[in-house]
This record gives sequence, C-alpha cells and structure tokens, in this order.
Amino acid sequence: PPGPGPGHGRLHLARQVVGDVHAADWQYGYGALDEPAQRITGFTALPHFSGAAWQGGDRWPDAKLGWVQLTADGGHPGNTRAHASVRRWTAPHAMTVRIASKLTHDAAPGDGIRAFLVSSRAGKLQAAAIHQKQVYVNVDTLAVEAGETIDFVVDIGDVLNSDQYLWTATITPTGDGDATAWDSRADFP
Repeated sequence: PPGPGPGHGRLHLARQVVGDVHAADWQYGYGALDEPAQRITGFTALPHFSGAAWQGGDRWPDAKLGWVQLTADGGHPGNTRAHASVRRWTAPHAMTVRIASKLTHDAAPGDGIRAFLVSSRAGKLQAAAIHQKQVYVNVDTLAVEAGETIDFVVDIGDVLNSDQYLWTATITPTGDGDATAWDSRADFP
C-alpha cells in the first residue's frame, strides 16, 4: 500500500470520491422472492444503521424484523422467507456488466441458505442453495438499462438456524470508457 508522501492524500481522496459516488447505487433491505414471477416483492429498506450493519433496529435481532441484517461482508436473512436479506444495486445508466461474487455459508447447525441473483428486468439470473459451502455466483455478461436493479438475495433454507453468510460482489462495466467497478464491500457506507 502507498505510504505517506507526495500524492498519497490525492490517491485516498480519489478512492473516497469514487466510493461515495458508487455507494449511492446500493440499497440495503429485505423482501421476498416471488418464485413463479422470478422477482423480488415487497422490497423495503432496512431502517437502522448500527455503524457496522443495516438492520431492523438498534437491537439485533429486531423485535419486528427479526434477524435480517446486511454488513459489508454479508449478512443474515430474516426469520422467514418473507424477510430475505436484499443487497440491491441500481444501474445508473445503460451498460453491459460482468457480475462476480463469492458466497459462503460456514455454520454446521441448520440446513443452510438459499441465494438468488435477481434482475428487475430479466428475473432470476442465478440461484444456489448451500450449507457449509462456498460457491461463486457469477454472470459473465448482462446488459442493464438505467434504473434496473440487481438484487443479491438470501433467505433461509427450510428452517431458521445459523443462517449467517458472507457474500461479496463486484459489478464491472465491460464497455469502452467504463473502467470503475462497483464493489459491495468497498462501497458499503
């Protein structure tokens, strides 16, 4: 990493400005996957930021929203499939992108999680059901329109038990002139 010296502050400032611009393209909430329609329904932004996580309130689990939580590195789905954790990216303009992500569920108890990558325009792009595994949930090429959302969705398996997960992603424009990628961890507020 660069050390103190000429230009060091400018490099940090440049990343901060890019991160701030990209942070506005992400939302953190919950909703449900309508499996026949392959779309997210009832998306609602999580109301409380703890300083490290978006969640239902200042106590976690929240009395109303339960375990649903999103952090820079992953999160936890809510108590039922109606309260899936949803990390939402909104395309700021039309472009073609590549999505690369790594999803991990480590806990032995329970039956794992279900994860979905869902486009508001194209529907379900990828799905994975994992328990004590790591998978890559990628899309090599996807044309998106301005305002289209891509949701990184996690809900419980059949039961709520040890459903915490890690899921980080990059969304990289593939066209000429679009070089800066969105990074779910770096762009987290």
